[in-house]
Amino acid sequence: MATETQRHGEEVAGKGSFPTFRRPVRARRRVVYGTLAVGLALVLVTGVVSPRWHRGLGLKGNEVAAIATLRNLHTAQEQFRKGAFADENGNGVGEYGSLAELSAGAPVRGGVALQTPLLSAAFHAVGTHGVSRLRRGGYWIQVYFAAPDGAIRTERIRGGLRPGDLDAALAEKFWCAYAWPIEHDRTALRTFFVNQEGDILATDDYRYSGNHGPEPDAAFAPDAQGITGATAMDSKGRDGNLWKAVN
Repeated sequence: MATETQRHGEEVAGKGSFPTFRRPVRARRRVVYGTLAVGLALVLVTGVVSPRWHRGLGLKGNEVAAIATLRNLHTAQEQFRKGAFADENGNGVGEYGSLAELSAGAPVRGGVALQTPLLSAAFHAVGTHGVSRLRRGGYWIQVYFAAPDGAIRTERIRGGLRPGDLDAALAEKFWCAYAWPIEHDRTALRTFFVNQEGDILATDDYRYSGNHGPEPDAAFAPDAQGITGATAMDSKGRDGNLWKAVN
């Protein structure tokens, strides 16, 4: 029969027969740091860090795209005018065009559609939502012109313009466009403006969202006449908002 001392010796021997090996401190640190790095990467990919942070990136991306769209629109308008594709008064000076005309989605007023579009086919979608504006990248985009009676008008619901819709003399010199969020604080924050001068202006107004866009003269100086006056660059416009130039 084993004595207490023998049993104790067996237990000690049993424990000692399976030694435990510990990693060096540096190796353990590498494992910990590596695990943390993998975890952080997974968090960033899955968006667990902050849904608002990721939404902010989406809003910023939509705003950058809207600015680029308005710059492209200005370039297309200048090409359209210089090409004199629309010249209703026959004086040899071209007039500015609508989104549908610029993208060959509709015939140029009094003529045929452009053979070489100046804007992509995506601009054919103007009017598809029952309004004379374009839905693109989290924004509504609307172009305005001066009408014969001194009023301001947009292109027709289905896109394009008809002969006599615009004051030809004014259409040779003036137009403007706004891009505002489809849903403020969800698709974008800022509203943007551009006209024949090519300067992009921006303001942040929660009222400019969905079907409630800025008035045609919102980004113009308080003493401006319609859309033919000076803009409110880095100052308050007719809507009372500060319109800052976008670099």
